[in-house]
Amino acid sequence: MKKMCGVVWAYAGPQDKAEKTFEPIRAFKKPSLDFVGPLPQPALQSMFDAIYPPGLQWYWRADFVNELSDDAIAQHVRFGAALPTMHSTMHMYPINGAAARVGKNDTAWNYRDSNWAQVTVGVDPDPANKEKIISWTKSYYDAVHPYSAGGAYVNFLMAMKAKNV
Repeated sequence: MKKMCGVVWAYAGPQDKAEKTFEPIRAFKKPSLDFVGPLPQPALQSMFDAIYPPGLQWYWRADFVNELSDDAIAQHVRFGAALPTMHSTMHMYPINGAAARVGKNDTAWNYRDSNWAQVTVGVDPDPANKEKIISWTKSYYDAVHPYSAGGAYVNFLMAMKAKNV
């Protein structure tokens, strides 16, 4: 089994400018898979359903991130190389677009000045691996949290002590 980094792109601009937008991305390095193209939103949202069927064990931790320092990237590489199971993952969602155009105090969510919402998830179908996925997720979180903005999107949180949120 080969470990890989995946990027799921979503482009909402004019279709006639899409290929030009992706030229520098594709020029960076040849991807192992390239499914970039017009796709209905429900297809995008269900793309990973077969890999993550109902009934898996999940343990989550999350943060907002303003920048990715070299030290933070080194931690991501370290924990990415140590994935405890094939389903475990870390996602970073860009939130510095339209979400940032709303004032920090205009809604209940005030981390609009962050660049990413990050979620680290230990996942496995076998309950016997519960401690393995929890330990990896907590250790990963503890290693990268010092580089975070200090808060997290509430939908990405499990039960956490207030001092860790």
